[in-house]
Amino acid sequence: MYLLTRQIANSTQEESNTISQNTRMGISYRFQEGKVIVNHNKFLGYTKDETGNLVIVPEEAEIVRRIFREFLEGKSPYKIAAGLERDKKLTGSGGSRWYDSTVTKILKNEKYMGDALLQKTYTVDFLTKKRVKNSGYSKTGKSAYTSEYAFSGKLFCQNCGSKYRRSAWGSGKNKKHVWICINHQMNGDPASKQKAVKEKDIEQAFLRAMNKVIGSKEAFLDKISEDIYRGLKPLEEEYTIEQLYARLEELQQEMKSLVRQGMKEGLVNEKEYSVLGTEIESIRNRMQSLKEQQAERASRVNRVEELQDYLMVQEANLIEFDEEIFRRFVEKVKVQSMAEAAFVFKVGVEVREIL
Repeated sequence: MYLLTRQIANSTQEESNTISQNTRMGISYRFQEGKVIVNHNKFLGYTKDETGNLVIVPEEAEIVRRIFREFLEGKSPYKIAAGLERDKKLTGSGGSRWYDSTVTKILKNEKYMGDALLQKTYTVDFLTKKRVKNSGYSKTGKSAYTSEYAFSGKLFCQNCGSKYRRSAWGSGKNKKHVWICINHQMNGDPASKQKAVKEKDIEQAFLRAMNKVIGSKEAFLDKISEDIYRGLKPLEEEYTIEQLYARLEELQQEMKSLVRQGMKEGLVNEKEYSVLGTEIESIRNRMQSLKEQQAERASRVNRVEELQDYLMVQEANLIEFDEEIFRRFVEKVKVQSMAEAAFVFKVGVEVREIL
């Protein structure tokens, strides 16, 4: 009886874990495809149509405009709330009572600026469903451009593979910033003989590398279009995601039936239970692998299209280092020596340049 109880508990826990993982994978996959999930409940000014797209509610949108307009005119959230309540305007939840905190939340809501800040919380335990505030990282991703400096985490020593660290040399008018191999800085020449490189030299090298790309954009785009999937594993085509989902549901139903039968008979078939559990895990792993492969291909295409869009409208060469362009298009910089570096673009192409 103890064995049966344990198997029932394991089955229930497995089902809960499966649902949790499928939900997380589905959300992550939609993010990677550029599809966002925005809750329109209590979202003043918007609702959703039959296809799930956000649509503006004109009368509510006017309230939102009024809030921002009055705030820019110098009114406090308290006075704005009092005016809305006096004029019998309804809140996003349909209530008639306005608080200054309600107005403040609307003013701070990034969605009214056209942004969608997602994964503000995440589930840390699939059994208790406990959710915690996401302070910058979750198990599925992190925010873009978290580093203070453009080159942070992107410079790699080709002598030992270590990353580079920013340091300041000199003081006052003679102060300059350099990037040093961390291994060399910590352990000296025996660990790595790479010398420091000046920040300005890296900036100018990138400027020349980027201008090479701009100057030969047609040939460059032809090359990255041909090599777009180079280095990726062949995409599994035996089963689609939908077919794998369907098979997973079948196995879960079989597992439930096995447990029900065991409850009636007082004993669960251990061998059959183990076989089903193994196949469920296998299907789940295949689904995850296939989604990752599809996401990587979609990401490659998006990176190529982003660079293509930029190059098509960029006619003139750059005249100064642009941190935003570097962050957008460069994956890493391989420092060959204090005199040479290779800029590896996110589309997979490498451009060498003298420092």
